[in-house]
Amino acid sequence: MRNFRLRGLRGGRIGALSAVLIPALVPLAAAGQSPQAGTVPPAVQSTAAAQLAEALHHIKTLRARFSQQTQGNGRQASPSQGELLLKRPHLFLWKTRPPFSQTLLVRDNQVKLYDQALGQVTLRDVTADDARSPAQLLSGNADAVLRNFTVSLVRNGARQQFTLQSKPGEESALRGLELVFVSGKLEKMGLLDALDARTTIVFTDVQLNQPVSNGAFSLRIPPGTEVIDQRAQPRSAQPS
Repeated sequence: MRNFRLRGLRGGRIGALSAVLIPALVPLAAAGQSPQAGTVPPAVQSTAAAQLAEALHHIKTLRARFSQQTQGNGRQASPSQGELLLKRPHLFLWKTRPPFSQTLLVRDNQVKLYDQALGQVTLRDVTADDARSPAQLLSGNADAVLRNFTVSLVRNGARQQFTLQSKPGEESALRGLELVFVSGKLEKMGLLDALDARTTIVFTDVQLNQPVSNGAFSLRIPPGTEVIDQRAQPRSAQPS
């Protein structure tokens, strides 16, 4: 299961949530081509990685709206919108609005994915692949994630564009991504998966480091929802 073992979703329907967790990513280069691995000098890598780590560590809490567009393989998916809420350490909530109503919650070393249209919730443990995901980078141990990548930086005034690329020899399918900050706020993520599907996520109405209760990271499941429990030690059949 490279795509996070969401086998329980009929037809592989992970929709707009896939981009924040999918492990098969490569950076979006300006000319539409991926940079070659190992081309960033070590000193530049170190400086860029340190600046990205600083930008990420500055994020204690983040609330934002997002708009997401995926295209590739001769097709273009319908755009989706939603809200992101995160809090360090390890609290992450991603909601997409109708007609792609899905909610992703990561907390307590568990992943919960609720699909309203399917009337289905999938529960599983956090995996090693999750630990290399954009969600982990934004809300978890950023330093640990960054050790797997070379990092380059293009700066234009208050705008910082970071490109992460997997180091040679890494076994994970996660190859890279792109993060854009403006005046310290996350503005955009760019991703390209192993099937050449390009995803662009633009963040707006970003609220940084405002008080957020841990109680905001919850998932209310309507009675009668089908539960697919893939955890190593299944618990209550009705998650909260």
